[in-house]
Amino acid sequence: MIGMSQANLVEPWRVTMNREIQAEAAKYADMRVVFTDAEQSSKKQINDVKNLMAEGIDLLIISPNEADRLTPVIQQIYRQIPVIVLDRSINGYGYSLFIGSDNERIGEQAGR
Repeated sequence: MIGMSQANLVEPWRVTMNREIQAEAAKYADMRVVFTDAEQSSKKQINDVKNLMAEGIDLLIISPNEADRLTPVIQQIYRQIPVIVLDRSINGYGYSLFIGSDNERIGEQAGR
C-alpha cells in the first residue's frame, strides 16, 4: 500500500498527479494508494501521515507543506519505510528519493 500526502490540492497539477498515480496503480491488482490532502496545514499533514502509517503503508510519497515542521516526521518514517519527497524538499537527507526542481538554480539562471 502506498500513502500519498499532498500539501494541498489547490494547484491543478497536483490533482492531475493524483489521477495519474491512481491510473498507474490500477494496473496492478495488489496495489492500493491512499491519498490525503493537507489543505496547506502542516498540523493536518502530520496527522494524515501518522494515520497512513497506522494503516500500514509500505511507501510514503509526500509533498511537505513546510520543511521545518515536516522534517522530523519524515525522517522518523524513513527509518521504517521508503519515503519519496516530492516537489518541496525537507531539511537534510532523511528520505529515499527527492523528485523536484532546484528553484535556487533556476532563479540564478533566470537572473543572468
